[in-house]
Amino acid sequence: MQKVKKILCIQPFDKAVVATVTVPGDKSITHRAFLMGAMACGGSGVTRVHTPLLSGDTMSTIVALQQLGVQIKEQSGVWEVWGHLGLIGKSGLHPKEMTLNANNSGTTTRLLLGVLAGAGMKGRVTILGDASLCKRPMARIVEPLKIMGAEIVYCKQEGVLPLCIRGATLQGIRYQLPQASAQVKSGLLLAGLNAMGSTVLGGEITSRNHTEILMRQMGADIAVSEEQIVLRPSVLCGTSVQVVGDVSSAAFWMVLAALCPHSKIKLPGICCNPTRTGILSIFDRCGVQYGVKNLCTDAETVGDIEVEYVQDLKPFCISEQDVPSLIDELPILCVLACFCKDTSCIGGIKELLYKESNRITNIVNNLKQMGANIVAQEEQIVVVGDGVLQGGASLDCLGDHRIVMALAIAALASKQGAVFEKEHDIQSVAISYPNFFAEIENLRKTK
Repeated sequence: MQKVKKILCIQPFDKAVVATVTVPGDKSITHRAFLMGAMACGGSGVTRVHTPLLSGDTMSTIVALQQLGVQIKEQSGVWEVWGHLGLIGKSGLHPKEMTLNANNSGTTTRLLLGVLAGAGMKGRVTILGDASLCKRPMARIVEPLKIMGAEIVYCKQEGVLPLCIRGATLQGIRYQLPQASAQVKSGLLLAGLNAMGSTVLGGEITSRNHTEILMRQMGADIAVSEEQIVLRPSVLCGTSVQVVGDVSSAAFWMVLAALCPHSKIKLPGICCNPTRTGILSIFDRCGVQYGVKNLCTDAETVGDIEVEYVQDLKPFCISEQDVPSLIDELPILCVLACFCKDTSCIGGIKELLYKESNRITNIVNNLKQMGANIVAQEEQIVVVGDGVLQGGASLDCLGDHRIVMALAIAALASKQGAVFEKEHDIQSVAISYPNFFAEIENLRKTK
């Protein structure tokens, strides 16, 4: 039987969207909850993870941990993780050779390298990835881990996957992070838990801080200031982790509400960690109407966000200092800029070259197809908006989930919509937001 080609047509909304949308759990927190739960040999040794995101990326982490012998099971919607990795090499459960596939997940790869570097493994682990992940730079985490004493070698090409790692005795280091990267920072901190002596990180440490928060919650000896992070060797204790709503997933609906006439969307239980809410400062600059209610802080800060339509949006600029707190929102902010009147500049975007695709050319080329006046100039994107977007284009997003979702929102707010003809584009949203397209249909049916 001949396989039918799957094509997805996104038609513009022809009515106001007034709804409440519950977004999935935060991807970054989910990764960390399972990884650190797997290392937590102290206390009861059991970490209970509530409302995690179950997507392509996070399942790569869960499956890898299970292959390493970590017991992970779900009971009545709560996932239990039995701490084990701190005992690798002593328990005898770890085989001498193993291959783990991180698929498309850079977070799985870089954080798992930190976990395995000091885990005392008797054998060698090879880490693979898909074609996209095998193009992404790994030297930024491998080189400082090697300074700590990790035994890591590249299998084929220097600087990228696949690579092999053996457990080793690590030494804490003082290291200046050259760029803001939560994945690199987290990988080094996870390695530092089992190192001899303190691990002190300085430089660009102002990226998202979920690792530091969860380490503190699990009893690690960690001190954080504006200038540095100091971690002493620590045994993590099992705990209970509530995974709050992902602000990066919420951002798509936030922008949709701002662009669709007379719309209002409420998003309950969203992560309002200050290292993640840079999009709200951009809303302030361009005049988007929003409110944050019911703010509370347990481990993470959480609140309910509500966004309303605004007729005349002002242009905005994003600088390099803004980027760490909104790195994943840059594609959808490019869409927002198309509907602002006059010139918006989105700078400090070099890191977009190293995501699931080259997100600079990817978003620019596709928005041009939809009629946007947008160009990439050196390390910035310049958008001259006129308040509308024509649409009516067939798009190729190179299988990048955040580009696909950003352009789907652009299509909903445009005059003529858009078409996704590549099946790997349509399927890619499962990496971070499996029910994204189903949510669009739910909103379309909302009265």
